[in-house]
Amino acid sequence: MQTILLGNSFSDMQHVTQFLDKAFKTKDLRTLKYILGLEVAQSCTGIHVSQQKYALDILVETGLLAAK
Repeated sequence: MQTILLGNSFSDMQHVTQFLDKAFKTKDLRTLKYILGLEVAQSCTGIHVSQQKYALDILVETGLLAAK
């Protein structure tokens, strides 16, 4: 099971992460890149979510990548 933690305060995030680590066996996967077919990109302006890779995978699977 994967859980995503988001927050504005690094110290608050550390506190929650430490609490969860004591209660459960956890693993920090660092920066989120893909989840549930969504591509996630972080920048100084915010978090951007795209389904481009998911859509391309569907086109490849169905053999419609070259279709117009």
